[in-house]
Amino acid sequence: MNEFDPKNLQRKDIVSVTKAYIEHMVPELEGDEDITAFLMVQPKDTDGQIDKWHLLAMLMPGDPDTKNRIADYLTAACCVYNAEEVVFASAGWSVKNPCKEELDMAPSDSPLREEDVFIAHSTRFTGNTMGHYSCPIIRRDNKVYLGPWNEMVGVGAVGRFAEAITLGLKLAVDMPPDVREGVESMVAEGQENKLLSAMANMVSSARKTAREMLGDKNGDMSLGDTDE
Repeated sequence: MNEFDPKNLQRKDIVSVTKAYIEHMVPELEGDEDITAFLMVQPKDTDGQIDKWHLLAMLMPGDPDTKNRIADYLTAACCVYNAEEVVFASAGWSVKNPCKEELDMAPSDSPLREEDVFIAHSTRFTGNTMGHYSCPIIRRDNKVYLGPWNEMVGVGAVGRFAEAITLGLKLAVDMPPDVREGVESMVAEGQENKLLSAMANMVSSARKTAREMLGDKNGDMSLGDTDE
């Protein structure tokens, strides 16, 4: 795939850059190939400075345990990179205007399902609300295309990944200055993977303990079933 270069984009806010990045990926796809899910993190005080942002690509699993692990990493990345704005993009299934029977099944199981790209956008200033963007994925003649983008703003953070991002933004804000200084020093030294893993392990342990205290003896950390 040709390298994505955002320098000539007219709009350099994180949502516009994310849409452009997705649109750049799609022409390279064929057949049933999926759009790679990713997290884009804009650190504090880097508005428009795209070269200072962080992009983490990830393969989306089907089992809840691995989804929970990815959610832990989303939280860790927001915290470690001192996120001010974040987007999480992934492909999935949706059902428009579902009937009662379809409300009781996963979108992926519905005969009326439609494939979409989803973007969830959050900032440290918006609290527990997120901006949501989506567009249909069209597969025709072994090629992949995108339909028009749709927007829905002011929606609550629902689902394990949205909740993980909200938590990560809060942890980034609450991190003491001396700890932040140490974290930034480790990132500058190239130890960010070690940091991300350690932070994700801490989040996982805290969530498991919380679930067990609430009576979930398995401590599976499942935060919701809205994410495919």
